[in-house]
Amino acid sequence: MEEIEYYIVVNGGVSKCKRSVTEEGVQFYKESPKGKKYVAYEDDIHHPFIHNFIFKNKEDAQKSIINNTISPTVLKWKEDQTKPSLKIYLAGFHVFHPDSLIIRTRMINLCEKYGYRGLYPSDNEPIDNLQKEEQATMIFYSNEGLIRECDIIVANLNPFRGNEPDSGTVFECGLGYGLGKKLYGYIDNGQSMKERLIVDVDKKTGLYKDGMFIEDFNLPLNLMLAIPMTIVVGSLEDCLKKLAEDNSMC
Repeated sequence: MEEIEYYIVVNGGVSKCKRSVTEEGVQFYKESPKGKKYVAYEDDIHHPFIHNFIFKNKEDAQKSIINNTISPTVLKWKEDQTKPSLKIYLAGFHVFHPDSLIIRTRMINLCEKYGYRGLYPSDNEPIDNLQKEEQATMIFYSNEGLIRECDIIVANLNPFRGNEPDSGTVFECGLGYGLGKKLYGYIDNGQSMKERLIVDVDKKTGLYKDGMFIEDFNLPLNLMLAIPMTIVVGSLEDCLKKLAEDNSMC
């Protein structure tokens, strides 16, 4: 008999899953292309609760998120292995690149090289059947779910369309801090903010061209990022090397 596929709301997104009956009860799970098994779970609940997050079609599952009828980040995937890798959420504006999927593969492979599992915001069911505002809602909760699932956030904090990092990435770092995640970031230029922007500062008033002062604490980024995060001057790989070194000393 062909096994029935369901749709589950887990980690803030919608995924296909299958149902099995074990000694522990009913499980809903998915398998990766590499054959790893992931089981949907939430601590300290009974299986009937999970059924509230199971749907027979993708559209109904999506509507439950868009209409806020369930909390989309309650369930998580538990990887079926004895020593699960630490999970890294790969934050940054690379998601806007035309070759985002190619970049995704490179970044995830780099994480694996250093013993981590990279989480990139594109692993759920396609949402191109939805209106743009609905797609935005789905993307928000999907990214929130990945941040809640991860152990570490590694963020591209280079300037994006101006002098500051991508605003969405900054929000994700703040959410990660609030959730107690480790925070790492990488930048190309390690100069302080004042050093980088001095060319547009009025020598007489000390004001930047927008008429305001520049934050001056000898930090490369706003203190609300630079203080709670480990900032690495270099590439993603340089940041992963630093992370691996720090973990080896723990």
